[in-house]
Amino acid sequence: ARASHTDAAYLLGWIEAPLGDVHVMLAHAHHRQKVKGVVPHQGNLTRRDLRVARNIRVTGPHRTVVDVATIVSHDVLEAILDEAIQSQLTTAERLRRYIEDANLTNKRGAGRLQVLLADRLDGALQKELERKFWRKFNRSGLPRPAKQFPAGRRKIDIAYPRERIAIELDGFSRHSRAAVFRDDRKRQ
Repeated sequence: ARASHTDAAYLLGWIEAPLGDVHVMLAHAHHRQKVKGVVPHQGNLTRRDLRVARNIRVTGPHRTVVDVATIVSHDVLEAILDEAIQSQLTTAERLRRYIEDANLTNKRGAGRLQVLLADRLDGALQKELERKFWRKFNRSGLPRPAKQFPAGRRKIDIAYPRERIAIELDGFSRHSRAAVFRDDRKRQ
């Protein structure tokens, strides 16, 4: 058995705490005995689906994201996907290929995951404020800007490079004190 779904996401460092019951992945041959507080799942796992995180056997990054898509809300899936990409354990393209190669395109949640992956081929969103911005932006009808546009050693959250427009999305909570927030605004 391996920790899977949101428990694997927690152990991989993508979420701050496990969500609800413990999810475990069992090989198809294992008997699914009911244990209170434990949600067993069965699946065909290959070597690429296996990982150890914090000394606990877990499903690998690709499988974890696909499994998470079956049980969490859109917003939570979006945050976990972005964390997986930012942690450099996967990319949108590698995850898209994994879904195809493992024949998981018809798995519950795979459709909405693939929509999110297509939107992240040019970079993951780094914070909840960016995700909220993009949800609203996608309904606006405006031309599509670049995400996480390189500018020297930094990245600009959203940019229209040809028009030389840069948009930074920083909320107050990202800064430790009000003075740091004001200083950052002056610098930008």
